[in-house]
Amino acid sequence: MNAQLNKFDSPRPVIGISVDHRENTASSGKYEVATAYSRCVAEAGGVPVLLPHEPGMAAQFVRLCDGVVLTGGGDPATEAFGYPTHKSAKRIDATRQAFELALLAELDRQPDKPVLGICLGMQMMALHSGATLHQHLPDVLGDADLHLNDNRHAVTILTADSVLTGLTLERFLNECKVDRTSLRAATVRERTKIRAKKPLADARGSLRISHAKSENALLNEEAAVVSWHHQAVACGDGTAGPDPKTSRGAQAGRMRVVATAPDGVVEAVDDPERRFYVGVQWHPERGGAGPLNQGLFDRLVSACRQAK
Repeated sequence: MNAQLNKFDSPRPVIGISVDHRENTASSGKYEVATAYSRCVAEAGGVPVLLPHEPGMAAQFVRLCDGVVLTGGGDPATEAFGYPTHKSAKRIDATRQAFELALLAELDRQPDKPVLGICLGMQMMALHSGATLHQHLPDVLGDADLHLNDNRHAVTILTADSVLTGLTLERFLNECKVDRTSLRAATVRERTKIRAKKPLADARGSLRISHAKSENALLNEEAAVVSWHHQAVACGDGTAGPDPKTSRGAQAGRMRVVATAPDGVVEAVDDPERRFYVGVQWHPERGGAGPLNQGLFDRLVSACRQAK
């Protein structure tokens, strides 16, 4: 109980939350965003603040906020990144795209500022970093239904030193009781073999998060995720479709791929050079409890506190 109270004891970090236009058009004259984002931030001990689409005020917003959540929405227009937008895309309003790109540029100037991108938010982070998108998953997958209608599915975390696990590399090694005699300094980052005495890590150093309960308290039966998207971040130059065999160790622009779905679709990216800069393709605000859902908001707010 004390642990629950402690996250409200100190001044609560201000978390900026991006918003959408009603009916996906600025001409509606109204903003909208799912209340679940604010609820999750508040539950984590943060103060949610909605950010209007004012690109010229991006620097002021970044100074005001201790952290940022880039929310889900429609699809980005990709002409600005050098290739045409897919005919199946539901474009977000140009003012939202311009604002979020301005916000990301300002966040680059303050790399210690924690950022969590969700669904579209992850895609915007990846595009901003030089990655490309699979703009319509049915074009590159035989069956993309896994990623629609809030389907709940497992993810595989490809590196243990990501904020997805809530573990630093040192804590991962300690909590998994890794045999350090077989481990070189960069083993986890390089995804080479790792011998663990607990089933948290498999022979390749990846973490399998599914409906099954793990012996590690951080990873439990609630860690499966829910998805609703038809686009996804592509590995490398984007010429190859999703493949579980090739996504391990892959890059997405300047970001690294840190989690995939069973079919190889990229589910999370991060920037290992920044303290907390991660995008997830799933919807943690709709996933309930667990380390990959509410736990991500908890770690975002905790990272903001540590930076104060």
